Amino acid sequence: MRFPIGTIQRRANAITSSLGEKMMTFSELKHKSSCILFKARSAFPFDIFPNDIIVDSEKVNVILRLFFGSQQIHSIPIKNISDLSVEHSIFFATLHILPGRVFENQVVSIDKLKRSDAIKARNIIQGLVIADRENVEIENLIHTENGIDELESLGKPI
Repeated sequence: MRFPIGTIQRRANAITSSLGEKMMTFSELKHKSSCILFKARSAFPFDIFPNDIIVDSEKVNVILRLFFGSQQIHSIPIKNISDLSVEHSIFFATLHILPGRVFENQVVSIDKLKRSDAIKARNIIQGLVIADRENVEIENLIHTENGIDELESLGKPI
């Protein structure tokens, strides 16, 4: 079966256009996940191998260091977070993140955080969860001067 050259060219252009749109979407997604909204580290003198929590608009990364050169990295998409809680004392706090149905009964915890860091992280993550569940586009919000503060206030408990 023979196709006219014009038909082949139109199909090739359509395929190229479709691939260009997918690549644009991928690069946009890469940019969104490289924008860090919040980062905190556990207190060093009390934790010899300090742990990190890194929050971006798409996921929460918890890096747990167990020994020299070893670490566990938990990457939890915002849409999969079902519950957050903070236990705190006068100075330090522990942030607990419960992923959704996929990881039932597997809580990811980061302890020995400064109390203010744990509370701020919880509020920002809860704000992201609420925005995701309500299908609110936050990309324009987080790039404004008060964007992260607005997100944090959305996630604050009453």
